[in-house]
Amino acid sequence: NEGVGSTIICDRLNEMGIRPRIADKWQRSTITKMIDNELYIGKIRDGIRTSVHRVIDQEIIKGNKYNHDYAIHDGKHDAIIDEELFYRAKNRKGSLPKYKKSTELRNPFASILRCECGSYMDIKHHRNKWRYTCANQSHCRNASVLHDDLVPVVVEHLKKSIDNFAMKLSDEDNNAYEKHNEYILLLESKLAEAEEREIAVWEKYSSEGMPKSIFEKLRSKYESEKDAIEAALTKAYNNTPPKTNYKEVIFSLHEAIDMLQNDFVSVNVKNKFLKTIISKIEYRRPPAIRITTAEAKERGIKSDNGWLSPDFELDIYLRI
Repeated sequence: NEGVGSTIICDRLNEMGIRPRIADKWQRSTITKMIDNELYIGKIRDGIRTSVHRVIDQEIIKGNKYNHDYAIHDGKHDAIIDEELFYRAKNRKGSLPKYKKSTELRNPFASILRCECGSYMDIKHHRNKWRYTCANQSHCRNASVLHDDLVPVVVEHLKKSIDNFAMKLSDEDNNAYEKHNEYILLLESKLAEAEEREIAVWEKYSSEGMPKSIFEKLRSKYESEKDAIEAALTKAYNNTPPKTNYKEVIFSLHEAIDMLQNDFVSVNVKNKFLKTIISKIEYRRPPAIRITTAEAKERGIKSDNGWLSPDFELDIYLRI
């Protein structure tokens, strides 16, 4: 998951009608301060501000300066945020793209939905309906698609993705990260055993008078074993598969589906959140063809004023 920025969190809380403790609405600065404050994980901060004296017009002005090297101690209060989650969010702070609050979008798939030709899809209002068309329509022959037809297909794809991630979550045998980690632990255990055997040989040689020929043979054997295990460990460390938090992924996909189906969520909020879930949607649809009323009736299909639009196809690429 690419993560959700403080702006999206702030907008989402306000959209849901959840009010902060001492204000009418959530502000972005409130969210960022929460991410920076160890108070929420049961800690207290010591020396976060340092006294600063400045001389201005021959007068000493006292003030405070933020100290980045403050100390952290265990507090007597309970944590309300998991410590691992807190530091993961803090480390990712500022890594997400910034958005201008004043920008009003009409297209929830802005910079996500692309035509097969490579151009972005624009949204236009025509005959009381929103329709996506290729920005390069004068040269591209892909037909347009209604917003109301596109969204259900995207939602269905996200639902299938949820099912796939749920299977990976429930099937421990498919968890490549856990299996790889177990393999590393096994190699580390074997390396420790090989080192113990090598030490034992040295002790017998030095204290019990083991013949040198036997000592050299055993030492060479154990060193070869160690070299082989260390090489396997190095390879395992360098090829560790990424760990996926399937619970967070599934939650994010459910959030995306809820937003797409909720008309009360602003297009700006939808677009910002979808960008954290979907990297690209590639669209293709052959151009509409002429069909007579008789042909349509004979084939049992419905035409649109003498035009027949083929089905459209989507390739959806997730960031998670």
